[in-house]
Amino acid sequence: MLWELFARRAPFEGLHPHTLIYLVVSRHLRPDISDSETQDLSATDGSLLELMKECWSSEVARRPAAFSIVNKLRSTLSSQNVGNDSCIAENV
Repeated sequence: MLWELFARRAPFEGLHPHTLIYLVVSRHLRPDISDSETQDLSATDGSLLELMKECWSSEVARRPAAFSIVNKLRSTLSSQNVGNDSCIAENV
């Protein structure tokens, strides 16, 4: 979902669902993070990029737990001085 928020589109548009499942499971296909659409990720000192990579790990044990993801998102948003009333971190 993080990739979709930054890219503002769904990954792998146009691929048949069965093809997508095969490519993700067997070929470890992941969304392209070098797109100009995801350049906003660089504004987060790489922490969101690293979090995405952790979540995409093919090894289940290496993927962060949900509470860990929430904590990392809160930390990243806090360090970016996101301080308006509609801050996502305050409503998670």
